Amino acid sequence: MKINQKLTAVIIDDERHAREFLNKIILRVFPDHFQKIVITDSVQNGVVLINECRPDIVFLDIDMPDENGFELFKKFNSVNFEVVFTTAHQNFIMEAVNTYGCLGYLMKPIDQDDLRVIIDRFENKMLQKQATVLTDNAVKGNEVLVEDANERSEIAKKNDLLFFSGQHEVNIVKISDIIYCRASDSYCEFYTMNKNFTVSKPLKEIEKIINDDIFFRVHRSYLVNMNYVSSYDKKLSVLKLLVHPQTGENKIPVADTGHKKIISEISS
Repeated sequence: MKINQKLTAVIIDDERHAREFLNKIILRVFPDHFQKIVITDSVQNGVVLINECRPDIVFLDIDMPDENGFELFKKFNSVNFEVVFTTAHQNFIMEAVNTYGCLGYLMKPIDQDDLRVIIDRFENKMLQKQATVLTDNAVKGNEVLVEDANERSEIAKKNDLLFFSGQHEVNIVKISDIIYCRASDSYCEFYTMNKNFTVSKPLKEIEKIINDDIFFRVHRSYLVNMNYVSSYDKKLSVLKLLVHPQTGENKIPVADTGHKKIISEISS
């Protein structure tokens, strides 16, 4: 699960070859992750660039002649970016982690696998923040069903999660775990690998939110994840499921429009 936004980074290091090497390795390992990387040689210049660029991540050397990297934190009332310390000296680790807090600590010479761990950690942290915001909204009674269809689609695809507020709990469902959805008047029943529940939204709206090519509206009452289908009985117009969800069905009826859609998909 990856975030879709492109990132901005600032590299602060007094050694020219060190900052240029880090810039190159970032672009080589993550060619599509960053929209901008700017480099500089001091804390003072770094403050200027941070205020200009509003970076997501700052790669910060600690042992520098004019001001050490820790001085950067004194220049800001609040730190709205993640910090990755880059240094050749292990004796700074405890202070970096316990006193200042950081996303990670990269020892020079920087290894690309260590860098990959840091960026993955950053992306997971951002996804957790997004999930927390969505969950908080749901707890307040605002189901995460955004009005704009495109925005709904982006939320679903970015997180592979949907959040639905019930009377006593918030249901969080992973889209890929949904076996099928069934319409029930103005409600919709979800059948997943782990649990089943009902939300107060019609199936047509759920279909727009999920907006995934693998889900087929095979019947006015059924939206099916085709990854969980074992076969299609053309004579009986029935989809047979690989799994049998609790209190659910293992055979799904297919309407004429659904039949045409399935046959068209098979033929393409």
